[in-house]
Amino acid sequence: MEKIGKRFTARVSKSVHDKIETAAVLVGTTVSKFALEAALEKADAVIQNESAMTLTSEYSNRVLELLESPESSNYEFVNAMPGVQYFQ
Repeated sequence: MEKIGKRFTARVSKSVHDKIETAAVLVGTTVSKFALEAALEKADAVIQNESAMTLTSEYSNRVLELLESPESSNYEFVNAMPGVQYFQ
């Protein structure tokens, strides 16, 4: 179990607090627990959306083709990068 040590605070208008409080009461929890769980759910969704990429079947097939048969190196590009040695 994680050690509890950080405080999470948010200043909100009365109408926002009332809405969150109503929802918390409806599910039988505290405002703090409700807000924390909602924030964690949102954080998980954002992390998942920003960490994963969805490709169309066309792009997915192209990526697989390139992985199986990479195109030849662009020697001009590789040689233009200072300090990089190209090994064949």
